[in-house]
Formats: sequence, C-alpha cells, structure tokens
Amino acid sequence: MFKKVIGLVAFAGMAGLASGVGCTVTSVTPSTDAQADTSTTPGDASPSTDRTVPPPGDSGAPGCYIAKDALFLAADTKPPAKALKLCTDAQIDGYWANCIDDKTGSEAKCTAFLGDAANKACLTCIEYDTTAKIPPVILDADAEGGFYVNEAACAFLTINKPECANTYASNLMCYASVCASCTSEAAGSACEAAAEAGACKAYTVSKVCEDALNAGETQWKPVCTVADPNDEKGGYVKVAKFLCGT
Repeated sequence: MFKKVIGLVAFAGMAGLASGVGCTVTSVTPSTDAQADTSTTPGDASPSTDRTVPPPGDSGAPGCYIAKDALFLAADTKPPAKALKLCTDAQIDGYWANCIDDKTGSEAKCTAFLGDAANKACLTCIEYDTTAKIPPVILDADAEGGFYVNEAACAFLTINKPECANTYASNLMCYASVCASCTSEAAGSACEAAAEAGACKAYTVSKVCEDALNAGETQWKPVCTVADPNDEKGGYVKVAKFLCGT
C-alpha cells in the first residue's frame, strides 16, 4: 500500500500525459480498492491481452506495450467536485507522511493510517473507493504503487469543464500503465502509438477539452499547481485540499 509518486500531471498537450513512461517504481502493493475497471472499456471491447497489438502503419508494437495492464477510472466514476469537506489538513498531510514519504512513512505506518476508522471518509477522496466513486487525488499509474496527482480534476473544475476531467485522468492512467515497463524513449514513443490505437483509444481527450484547458491556463495554474514542479508534496497537498478539504 506504500506508494511512489511518479510525477505531477504536466498539462503540455496530450503527449505530456504519458510523461511517467520509463520511470522505475520501487514501491509495493497499491490500494486494495482497485481504481481501474478492466472488465469493460466504455465504447470499446474488453482490453486486449495481446502484448503486440500493432499501431496503424507499424509492423508491431514494442514488447513493453502490455494492453492487459491498462488502468483507468471506472465508467461510473462521478464527475469531480471541489471542497467536499471529507479531509482535514492533518489527514491530507498524514497520508503523505505515512504512505508516500519514504523518510517518514513505511508499509506498517501506511497500513495503520489506512485502517484507522477516523480516516475512512477522507480516504474515499484521496484514493479511489468503489462505493463512493469519487475521482481521487491519487491516480494509479501502474501495478506497483506508482501514481500521479489528479491535477486534471482541479484544472477542469476551475475552468468550469468538469465533464472533461475523468477522461483526461483515464488517458493519463492508461498510457502510463500499459507502457510502464518501457525503458527507453524510443520504446516509450512506440508504446504510446500502440496504446493510442489500442488499449487507450477509448480515453482520447476531445479537442474541445484540450482547447479549453490551454485557453484557461492562467485560471487553473495558480489554483492547481505549485511554482516548483519538483515539489511533489506541495502539488499533492494543493490538489487534495482543493478537492477533499473545506
């Protein structure tokens, strides 16, 4: 359950969504509430288990493209909302300290934090909960506990386009998860091409949403991001307070 942040979502066009490809994640078991619903893909067939589904115009996808590993938000996930008043500042900080920070946290501390009944409501907003179905702060990016912070929910709420948020988040999750084992830029690029035509096709972000995000950058950036892109905790706290706090 101890997690490893891969990065903050970089809103630099759709190509930026898979920016975690090639990162090595060393943490262990992810949340017990699965974030992905891999039994069916909205608007498409079940995710393929074929590791070599070729993109159009290519002779074959790289071996690191694993379609069956695709992660995405479940189809019945609710639209995002802000200020849900489910978490205190202490709980938001506590999740980071116990379940993410490798200097202060541990598997045992994280298990205790997640098992504390006092944190139950907050956790339905921080991690994906199959009953609450709230778009979470933590977007799982692979099967090893790697994740991105859900800046998409914050950004699209800020520019009043909440209908775009879950598709954007699923797009990021899908590309990162099916290409998680790629170890070179070339393999990652080939994997992204295969994913675009295959496992992640259903989560293509519309031009309307992309244009709205770019046009509203001066609105959402001060609200949803921190000045230092390497300030992972700061980025997490900012989004968590916006979505789950008061």
